[in-house]
Amino acid sequence: MERPSRMRLALYFTKYVQAYKAAGINIGMVMPQNEPTVSSNYTSCQWSGEQLAKFVGYQLGPRFKQDHVGSQIYLGALMLSMYQHPDKEIL
Repeated sequence: MERPSRMRLALYFTKYVQAYKAAGINIGMVMPQNEPTVSSNYTSCQWSGEQLAKFVGYQLGPRFKQDHVGSQIYLGALMLSMYQHPDKEIL
């Protein structure tokens, strides 16, 4: 996912949390992607560890801080495949 798309996704998360808060529902945590390395027969989005780290560190975290969003950011269900690369073992 390119940087402009990650920035839009971070804005989406911010607006999502803010809209619920405006309706009286506080969201304590968000997960950018549950099971980020799972590939399935239905529509899915895979993230490498590096991609997820960049999104949380450079887009989502700073956006939450800038917009005073108090929700925590969790990484979701990470599986062993998160530490594997098609060309080499990282673990």
